[in-house]
Amino acid sequence: MMKLASEESKKPEPPAIPKSPAMDFSEDSGALATRRAREKAKRVAAAHAGAQRLQQVNLQALYQQAAQGNINAQVDLGLIYFEGQRVPKNLVQAQYWWTLAAQRGHPVAYTNLRLLKPDSHQEEVSFFGTQGKGSRFIFIIDKSGSMKPGRFQAAKTELMKTLKKLPAGSQFKIYFFNHKAEPMPGRGLLAATPQSIAWVEKWISTRGANGGTNPSQALKWAFELKPDTVWLLSDGQFVDDAAIIEQLSRDNADKSARINTLAFHLRDGELTLRKIAQSHGGTYRFVAH
Repeated sequence: MMKLASEESKKPEPPAIPKSPAMDFSEDSGALATRRAREKAKRVAAAHAGAQRLQQVNLQALYQQAAQGNINAQVDLGLIYFEGQRVPKNLVQAQYWWTLAAQRGHPVAYTNLRLLKPDSHQEEVSFFGTQGKGSRFIFIIDKSGSMKPGRFQAAKTELMKTLKKLPAGSQFKIYFFNHKAEPMPGRGLLAATPQSIAWVEKWISTRGANGGTNPSQALKWAFELKPDTVWLLSDGQFVDDAAIIEQLSRDNADKSARINTLAFHLRDGELTLRKIAQSHGGTYRFVAH
């Protein structure tokens, strides 16, 4: 039997609106448990079918291809170890090969890594107390002029706490916005590895706050990446609230992505943020000082 080695400008103040308590529009615990079980069953079935397909593959050749950096071979080798097909079942080896492929952006590797997470941790990602779902996370953060006196730094600090806790197999993207959008450098989503998190932390530390408040472009780009969860944080009203709501109804028409919204230190944009969360299966929260 083959033995494989392990490797390791300030904006004008908008009129005040009446305060109202935050409401949670997230799904109840029973529906959440049912959805988790259904999603995991689909992933397990897909992994099993993949391993069956590999019954006749030359294992030595597959290992050599994986060791040379072929990401498809890495995914296949991980499947073989996960299922224990023609080699002893070894989840450590499965995680190793899938992680290598995930670091280079293989989408199946990201999905497969979630098979190695216990059910109780399937939805552990949280930003300011609002829960994420899935493994594709996008953060859209207000960097307008009113965020300047300490608010922007507080938002960045909490963002880094969340990024450092992202589970294996996660992908993420950050967009800061004022009157225009500023995406995190790089195309697409980034794998949540220690190296990528450290790099992003340096980039985040150089960002400053100024300008107006229009998340339209950031939201458009975000939904082109097919996220599972989007967080939208702002301390003010948008340039055109109705246009943002209409845009999201188109871009997330099937409600496949959860949108959590955060009114940050001020409730000026609360009504719109609450409506967005309610319409897209998310949670609205007011974050006080």
